[in-house]
Amino acid sequence: MPLGVHTSIKDGLAGALKEAMRLGCQCVQFFSHNPRSWRMKRALKEDMEKFETMRKGVALEPVVIHASYLINMASPDDGLYEKSIGLLCREIEVAQRLDAHYLVLHPGSCGRKGHKNGIKRAVEAIKRARKRAGMEVEILMENTAGSGTQLGASLEDIASILEESYNYNTGFCFDTAHGFSAGYSMKNTKEVEALSTLMENAGLAERLELVHLNDSKADCGSLVDRHEHIGAGTIGTDGLKAVVNAPLFRDKPLILETPKKRGLKDDIMNLDRVKEMIQR
Repeated sequence: MPLGVHTSIKDGLAGALKEAMRLGCQCVQFFSHNPRSWRMKRALKEDMEKFETMRKGVALEPVVIHASYLINMASPDDGLYEKSIGLLCREIEVAQRLDAHYLVLHPGSCGRKGHKNGIKRAVEAIKRARKRAGMEVEILMENTAGSGTQLGASLEDIASILEESYNYNTGFCFDTAHGFSAGYSMKNTKEVEALSTLMENAGLAERLELVHLNDSKADCGSLVDRHEHIGAGTIGTDGLKAVVNAPLFRDKPLILETPKKRGLKDDIMNLDRVKEMIQR
């Protein structure tokens, strides 16, 4: 079970790898650029070259890039929709240049047009971006907490997008905090078994490639996306332990996206807590 964290790119893309190695990670996730900016910096080419050189000397697998938060593939606004497809194309191109295994992507928000229309637009956005940018890196659709008009809070949303984009190299990333906030309780082994069955029935078990392992500050069904330290939130130690040891999840890469108020100290604390949970 590869275990890693989402690392910072404040010192560049190569810096994200260095941070992962300092933490003793087996896998890593990071942004390719500022996730709240539409622009990628001009120095990205040089940054990528440094990354490529350093990656040859590190053992991290998978390498995961999380796409920008600004991308809204389900937007009913044509201007934002086209802008989102353009940025998704650049994300795919960079991920492929870096030889990343996965690109994690949120489905987006559908506005007043409804989920059916939003899913249709999200699928079309993936297809268009693939035709322009390539098919090599696998795009993982991440479930969401479901606030506002977000798509992806239900397993059915994710399953519909993946079914319609099956031939476009797509898979599933499950975030525990998002799933819990969306109403999928996982506080013990029985509940995790029930969740696994729901995923299997939705056709998502075979598409699951990655788990974002996070505790939640928010209650189950709250639709609030707030991550917490492992074992310190409303899912709790028993629930997360049940997740990491469940047959569906135990062989999947785990990426932590937990709070970092104390920097690497918090990452070390959370990694250690997960290591203690894993049954050999």
